[in-house]
Amino acid sequence: MATDFKAAADAVLNRVVTSEPCVPGVVAMVTDPQRNIYEGAAGTRRLDRDAGMTTDTVFRIFSTTKAITGTAALQLVEEGKLDLDAPAKTYVPEIGELSVIEGFDAHGEPKLRAPKRDVTTRMLLLHTAGLGYDFFNEHYNRLAQEKGQPSVVTASKASLMTPLLFDPGDKWEYGSNIDWCGQVIEAIAGERLGEVLKNRIFEPLDMRDTTFELIDALRQRVAGMHARNADGSLTPIDFELPSEPEVHMGGHGLYSTVGDYMRFIRMWLNDGSGAHGRVLKAETVQTAEKNHLGDKKVTMLPGVIPSLSNDAEFFPGLSKSWALTFMVNDEEAPTGRPAGALGWGGWRTCSIGSIAGTVLAASGPPRSYHSGIQCRSTDIWISRPRSTRACARSRWPEVQEDQQSYRTRLGRTLRHALLVMRRWRLGHRLVRCPSLLQQLRRIGQARFERAFGIACQSMCMIKNLLILFSDLKKAGGNRFGVVEHVGIRCADHTPAPS
Repeated sequence: MATDFKAAADAVLNRVVTSEPCVPGVVAMVTDPQRNIYEGAAGTRRLDRDAGMTTDTVFRIFSTTKAITGTAALQLVEEGKLDLDAPAKTYVPEIGELSVIEGFDAHGEPKLRAPKRDVTTRMLLLHTAGLGYDFFNEHYNRLAQEKGQPSVVTASKASLMTPLLFDPGDKWEYGSNIDWCGQVIEAIAGERLGEVLKNRIFEPLDMRDTTFELIDALRQRVAGMHARNADGSLTPIDFELPSEPEVHMGGHGLYSTVGDYMRFIRMWLNDGSGAHGRVLKAETVQTAEKNHLGDKKVTMLPGVIPSLSNDAEFFPGLSKSWALTFMVNDEEAPTGRPAGALGWGGWRTCSIGSIAGTVLAASGPPRSYHSGIQCRSTDIWISRPRSTRACARSRWPEVQEDQQSYRTRLGRTLRHALLVMRRWRLGHRLVRCPSLLQQLRRIGQARFERAFGIACQSMCMIKNLLILFSDLKKAGGNRFGVVEHVGIRCADHTPAPS
């Protein structure tokens, strides 16, 4: 059974790198709470070089750095050294210097005022402090273009000194919040963030290839970056985060491997317990994974620099909140992703490709869940699988659905998939794929085994999903057991300017 699943998964990865449009290379791993149960790689690290993609390839993990920095902050809270609700300027006075921007005057100068309240570390962890990114906010973009505001990829102190977009605590806005949180951690610990993470997280979890400062041994294994041209082709581009950064950017600065990040995910799966000891207390994990935004919601991220970013929203139209420090789905998604599921993506601050989020949840009772295959065409999508305890809190029913209920759910999921397919002019392939329809019927008949869902905005991934269903059926369909996590990372590329 395991051999069949590996063969089917390997075939999917190979098709990802050979289809049109394609990605240069991909690494995928599956982990349960104890170990990796699948590891695979396909393609090349960079199109203009010979090195093939391998499971130990090093990636710029960008925004998946945030959860690691957040974990260090939670450790300091456990030790009584960090008060999340105290003004962050207590630890880092510079953050108290930030003003609120209210637009620009007739001469193009920013209109600034004092904030109504202080920024707290809790606000930083929740992205409610008022900070943003220049590729997601027009004010920041204008400051960069007209006033020379440095990008956060420079890893400089100056890049952090941006005005607040609103009064702290007023709403959610994705931005450089966790970079500032890293500064808070450094101030309390008395050492650089990289050393804090190494001693407190990387070594206990045996994450040997994760670092802010890229050394030559790791540089030899780094995946390349690519730009997506107007005709869909890819062009390799040279890009490297500063190898000796002025600031260890807690929001996006790490290099790592998929294998190392699986070790970090397993720690969360095991309620804070790592390979070489406990990283977080179980009660801390239980508190952290809850919604901490209250009535505020995660919103769509508008791409204001077409060459760097598209508009981005995960699970469009669904209510989403924020935990410490993951996004929370407030309601069940048409894909089958349950309410209470945690996740986020590793984005690049220099270029962001289209999002391809996929959920193929394996069959199983509510005792264990989530997720399936989840990836962006440029990066990892990391999701915390749901434990037995978490599933119970997600309000999954403990009784089988009646015939009408599962038919309704199955129909809703199928309609959602058809809409996505039609968006990419692939709807006809769904209805012409007998193995896929057979799989859907089996899911319906299994009632409680929600195994099918698509939330894709990537043509190549949709094509491969159709093939995947056929392969999974050949490999035993929904009998191969519960897969609790898949992390996928593809070689980086950017969209063509629109």
